[in-house]
Amino acid sequence: MTREQYLASATAWTHHHPHIEKAPPQIESPIEGYEIYPGWQILIMTTSRCNTNCEHCYLPFSGHFDADELYETIDNFQKQGYNVYLNGAEPLMEPGYLKCFRKADQKIVMTNGLVICSNSQYIYDIRDAGIKTVGISYHFDIHKRFSKVPLILAETALKITALAGLNARVMTTVTRPYLEKIPEYCAWCVEKGFKEIRFTNYMAQGRGKGMKDELVLTPDDRKRYYEIISEQRAKYPIDTLCITSCGSFGACGTPHMSCMAVSDFVVLTPDYKVYPCFFMAQPGMECGFYQDGYIFTKKGIAPPRGDCAALHLFND
Repeated sequence: MTREQYLASATAWTHHHPHIEKAPPQIESPIEGYEIYPGWQILIMTTSRCNTNCEHCYLPFSGHFDADELYETIDNFQKQGYNVYLNGAEPLMEPGYLKCFRKADQKIVMTNGLVICSNSQYIYDIRDAGIKTVGISYHFDIHKRFSKVPLILAETALKITALAGLNARVMTTVTRPYLEKIPEYCAWCVEKGFKEIRFTNYMAQGRGKGMKDELVLTPDDRKRYYEIISEQRAKYPIDTLCITSCGSFGACGTPHMSCMAVSDFVVLTPDYKVYPCFFMAQPGMECGFYQDGYIFTKKGIAPPRGDCAALHLFND
């Protein structure tokens, strides 16, 4: 990505796999109204297991992939031409998953940092699995309300990651009371030597439904968010601080927003249910089904590509 593209991009969604043009498997759906999934990305939510109990956790599913089963599932989807990504609640609690990250050629893993803090040598196993970036939850002013992981431990995990030669990505949630503090958060990262920060919009779902009125960004807030991000990107060279943004902030008039749910992106949970995105991975929001090693999606239900479907479902 050039600096010009970076400054112009609404989200700078930086996948390690390029977009691919592929013909979906020529398999007829066993159920009328469905088709073989025509997109190119599958996110597998590996596990609901976690070593903490955060107040705003959005994961409503439960289950756990066996590491060997997960590896075989990845291999199957790759043979069909899909790019596969792995996430979870806390996938690093299962060391057997590291071979799966390597199989998926995945360069990033997300974590709350506790596993890294409890065993600092584990970061080298993570690095040996081909991981280049470790995204660690660090929510600044609202962290104590959101997370059971003390800020000092989250910062320690970031430092351990950076010292191992990996990119330590600060993962933080944006809420209305602290919107204008984003420049301070960016400055903190630069001061600490962390070279990437990624912002996610607070979504009023899962355990966070009760905080909606206080924390949710209004449409005007989201426009202001993009203004702040543009200012910060112009301020810091990309090799000093790379600032990226989840698509959950919506379009808000920006020309580069694209919701990929269903059309180019689906989520598979450990119970083999198929959902449009990780925010919408909950019973009743299935967009398709899994059968005999294939994913089928319902025809004609992909949301408009110019905005975030989950944002308007949960926050409006």
